[in-house]
Amino acid sequence: MRQSQQILDRLRGFIGRSADFRGGRFRVIEVLEHPARLVLQSIKPGQNIIADSYGHPWGRGRSYLELPVFDDNGRVSPELGEICVAEPAESD
Repeated sequence: MRQSQQILDRLRGFIGRSADFRGGRFRVIEVLEHPARLVLQSIKPGQNIIADSYGHPWGRGRSYLELPVFDDNGRVSPELGEICVAEPAESD
């Protein structure tokens, strides 16, 4: 298995967990393969204006970030080094 696939598989294990990134609280919601992206959703609702299908302001909602997993040289992107993923909650 290629190293890039191993990294993507490991990132998938973080789906559903909360994470800190550049001062914000997010939840890891998806790992995309082509191009390789880690998708984060803000935990606090109502921070961003959401547009309707015509591009007009519709209301407030959560923000989403797509972070590159790899840089242009195929190495792990610097943005991933800025993410702090919380430990999973212990279940009884």
